[in-house]
Amino acid sequence: MVRKVTCTLIGILGVSGISWAQEVGNAAVRSVGGGLYDLGITMGAGLSVGLSCIGAGIALSNIGSSVVGAITEKPELLGRLLIMLGLAEAVAIYGLVMGILLWVKM
Repeated sequence: MVRKVTCTLIGILGVSGISWAQEVGNAAVRSVGGGLYDLGITMGAGLSVGLSCIGAGIALSNIGSSVVGAITEKPELLGRLLIMLGLAEAVAIYGLVMGILLWVKM
């Protein structure tokens, strides 16, 4: 239960950081806010990379231990279980791509 709440809060923080960076990017706010635009993009990029990697690490730790146990009982499931590990790793890759896109925008 604690892990579900933690993962949900991490996801909410990551999405709010990205959306805040996009809202700060308006032309009127950029001309008035000065360095606030750069701060928003930097925080959004950092949050998207950091929190997505933390979430992927939590997912991989849970899935990885289950995969090892399942492969010892049924080795024919190796292909399907590796796909599950790849899907969990994709979360970190998506966060990294969003961070790079925000960083290039700065």
